[in-house]
Amino acid sequence: MAIIDDLIELVPPPAEPPTFDFEACEHALGVPLPDDYRNLVATYGLGEFDDDLMVWVPPHPEVEADNTITSMSGAARDALIQLRPTIPDTATWLLPDGTEHQVELGSENPPPFIGWGRSNGGMYGFWHIIGDDPNAWPVVYTDLGGAWDYDPRGLLEFVFAKVSGLYPDSRTGNYDPQDPYFSSFF
Repeated sequence: MAIIDDLIELVPPPAEPPTFDFEACEHALGVPLPDDYRNLVATYGLGEFDDDLMVWVPPHPEVEADNTITSMSGAARDALIQLRPTIPDTATWLLPDGTEHQVELGSENPPPFIGWGRSNGGMYGFWHIIGDDPNAWPVVYTDLGGAWDYDPRGLLEFVFAKVSGLYPDSRTGNYDPQDPYFSSFF
């Protein structure tokens, strides 16, 4: 069973999510989008998992700009740039296997990260751009301080692990695996 099927079984999506123009979105962002992002957004549309975790969507006539990836990914990266000097050298990424590695944001400006979402609790989600293949980009989920989850498996695996409670000892919090849900904004 594919991970999207596992997520659908755990958290039923809306019956008819809207259609998005991913190609126009990629053109506006200047980068291709990972396939798992496309699959997740095409299946769920705009909303929140457990009234918290939101994945920004491409522009759509019924979506406010502050919920679109084209508007918000730059703001998320700006927050990362602004807070990068304050992140302690002791900060570590928590990986899904429970191991930790030192946070490596690089010194490039802009940093090699593109925002993909947020939480109501002040977390940001980013892709870590390491190479030309967007399907190989790890995801980072962080409060830009001491809480850093890093998942090399990609966005869809990360979202499934969070809502199913399978992300080990997550510093950014897991959700109740007994009652996960998706609140659609359409």
